[in-house]
Amino acid sequence: MLGAGDVVFDVGANIGVYSVHARRHTGASGRVYAFEAVPATADRLVQTLALNRSADVTVVRAAVTDTPGTATMNVFPDPASGWNSLGSHPMFTYDGRAIRPSEVVEVPAVTLDGFAEREGIERVALCKVDVEGFERQVFAGAAGLLAQRRIGVVCFEISEDPLVGEGGTPSEVFDALDRHGYRTFRHDEASDTLVGPIDPAVEDKRLAAESVRPYVANYFSATEEALLRP
Repeated sequence: MLGAGDVVFDVGANIGVYSVHARRHTGASGRVYAFEAVPATADRLVQTLALNRSADVTVVRAAVTDTPGTATMNVFPDPASGWNSLGSHPMFTYDGRAIRPSEVVEVPAVTLDGFAEREGIERVALCKVDVEGFERQVFAGAAGLLAQRRIGVVCFEISEDPLVGEGGTPSEVFDALDRHGYRTFRHDEASDTLVGPIDPAVEDKRLAAESVRPYVANYFSATEEALLRP
C-alpha cells in the first residue's frame, strides 16, 4: 500500500513498530508522523526510531481526538502500556483479570484535520489508528480529510473491552467512515485476506456473537478498493 514519497499517519504509535515499517517503504522522500500522547511511551518511541535508523520520523507528542486543546490520558502500568487511552475504564486479560490505569497525565490534543492544515499535508496514503476504543473521535477530527477523500487507506482495530468501556459500538466506528464513502474490509487472519466490504450492522452482530472474548479484529477502509489490493 505504500511507496516512495508517501505520507503516513501512525495514530497511537506506541513504541513505533509500525512507524519504522512505514518509514522503510516511504523512503527519504516520504514522511511518517507518529502520534503518541503519553510522555514515557513517546520517549521509548524516539529510542525505537533511533535504533532502527528512522530518526527522521516526526514524533507528535499529542492525543489525536475530535477537539484540539488538551486531553487526559489514562496510563496503565507496564507491561499493559499498550492500553493507554482517553478512557478510565478497566481492561481485562484473557483470563478475566481486570487491570486499571495507575495514573493520569494531561497532554496536548490535536485533530488530524488541524494537523494536516498546519503542516501543509495534501494527501495521506495510509492512516493507521490504534487508540483503544476512541476511533470515532479520531475520525470525527479527520472529517475534512475523509470528506475530501484525502486519506487513501485507513487501517484500524476494533477491540471489545476499550470500545465497550468507552460506550461505543463497532457499527458506529464503521459508520463514521462509511458516511464519507469509505468501504471497510475485515482482515481474516486464517486466510490472510481482506473480506468485504462489510455491512456495519451485520458486522456489529457478528462481533457481538464472537466466542473469543475479548475479540480483536483489524480492518482496512478505502474509497478505492484497488488501493487495498497488492
